[in-house]
Amino acid sequence: MTRGGSAFTTSKTKIDDAYALGAHDVVLSTDDAQPAERADTFDLLLDTVSAGYPKTPVMRTLAFDGALVSLGLPSGFDVSPMVLVAGRRWTGSGATT
Repeated sequence: MTRGGSAFTTSKTKIDDAYALGAHDVVLSTDDAQPAERADTFDLLLDTVSAGYPKTPVMRTLAFDGALVSLGLPSGFDVSPMVLVAGRRWTGSGATT
């Protein structure tokens, strides 16, 4: 199955912008139900956010052996260790904020 790109946002005001930029699906990460509906579905998450935010809901959308590639590294990561050891991988590159 071919799947288009999905966008995650913390702001309801950016949903229309994400669709306008070509997203096929937009997930409001601050709404607990939306990431939960997509649990274990993504093989790759490309995170370009350099600010810290709660990553656990987003990480739970990764499929087993999925990868989070973080290009904008914040000074710390707010993620549950259990999410990392449950078959998820994380790769980072970039400068801290």
